[in-house]
Amino acid sequence: MNRCFKIYKYQHLGMKEPKTYKHVLDIIILIFYFNFGLILVIIQTNKHS
Repeated sequence: MNRCFKIYKYQHLGMKEPKTYKHVLDIIILIFYFNFGLILVIIQTNKHS
């Protein structure tokens, strides 16, 4: 899945690798923070109940 996504991004941006890597990094960071927030919310709700 990840390889297909990278190939798609390369084709979409005309093989501009550095730009693609930056976008992928931004997406990974966003997903990481989103998951971290979700875990915190789950911990909080478990503490209350």
